This record gives sequence, C-alpha cells and structure tokens, in this order.
Amino acid sequence: MKHIIILALLILVTTFSLGQGLVKIGNKAPKYYFNKVVNAPTTDLDISNLKGKPTVLAFWGTWCAPCIPEMINLAKLQKQFGDKIQIIGVSDDNEQKLKAFLQKRPGNIWLASDPSNNLWNIFDLQTAGHAVLIDKNNYVVGITETEKIDSAVVNNLITSK
Repeated sequence: MKHIIILALLILVTTFSLGQGLVKIGNKAPKYYFNKVVNAPTTDLDISNLKGKPTVLAFWGTWCAPCIPEMINLAKLQKQFGDKIQIIGVSDDNEQKLKAFLQKRPGNIWLASDPSNNLWNIFDLQTAGHAVLIDKNNYVVGITETEKIDSAVVNNLITSK
C-alpha cells in the first residue's frame, strides 16, 4: 500500500509540474502584475491590460553583457514606432539598478523589475536575451531571441502579419 501511495504522489507531482502554468504561442498573455515599472506613465502594470497595442516583453538584465546592445536597439525601435507598440524590458534587477541603467543609456522603453523571475518561468525562459511578442488582441504570437527583433518584426507585429 505504501508503494502505491508513493507512486500515486510521484505521478501527481510530475503531472502537475510539467508544463503547469506555461504560456505558449497562441495562448492569451497571462494576467501578470508588476509593481515596479520604471520610465512608464505608471509604476505598476498588469500586462493583460495592454490589449489594443502590440507589446514586446524583452527579458534581460543589467548584468547580461549581450543584452545591453539589444536594449539599445529596442529603445531605437520604440522611438521609431512610437505609440503603435509598447516595448517592456523585464529584468530580475531591482528598481534602483533599472533607474541607473536609464541614467547611463536614456531611452523610452519601459523597464519592469521581476526579481522573482516568475514571468520568466511562466514563459519557460531559462536565460536572458529572449523576447515574447504579444499582438494587439493580447495573444502570444512569438517567442524569440531578442537580437532577432528588428523593424520588420515590429512592423509585422503591428500589422498582425
């Protein structure tokens, strides 16, 4: 009887943990609340409330050397496309580090602090340098490396291609 209970618990835990809560391409963007957003009109944000505007969530960190030029590129894209898109850098850095980054490298993208890495886990991202593309209807339409995001990708996201 003891072995059956242990086996049942093992199966239950395995089933629960595999893919639980993971958001994939084609799913709605999750309801996820940030309470430390820098460089935005508000300091708190729920990404599920961004419906109506395509969004790029770029997962990065100030400690990630390859991420810095990617964030500079994303800031240029945000400036180029203006209010047609919202680019949000999601970092495990604290709010002070994000503010320091913006002082050295001013830009107009929003930077959200996620020190728990919960959103990283929801999208099953293991490393920085990845981005999630969310269309204007709040559906995840792509997960890619941040370095692959250029004006053509942003334009396609805006025009729903």
